[in-house]
Amino acid sequence: MLATYFKNGLDGRIDTFPSKEKRKIILLQHIISLFKENNDYTEKEVMTARSTG
Repeated sequence: MLATYFKNGLDGRIDTFPSKEKRKIILLQHIISLFKENNDYTEKEVMTARSTG
């Protein structure tokens, strides 16, 4: 299901954002899985983590 929103693979950018709430939740859960709990991240670190997966 996630491949639908990441045209260049899960390590790439989000191509489209789902309109259905259930799919939004799945997509956002994938994104937050890239980060460690209880850590503070700068904007630069967030953007780096997103682009490297």
